[in-house]
Amino acid sequence: KIRESSQIVCTVTGHGLKDPDATIGQMKELKPVAATVTDVRRAIEL
Repeated sequence: KIRESSQIVCTVTGHGLKDPDATIGQMKELKPVAATVTDVRRAIEL
């Protein structure tokens, strides 16, 4: 069981990457994030 306060990360692989049109309508607007720990933490609100 996952606790309510847990943080979850989902990595999509496989067929979804071969057909981006299948998932693109379900995504929020993408926001570019610099490849630093500080910026990633800020982006995911840690």
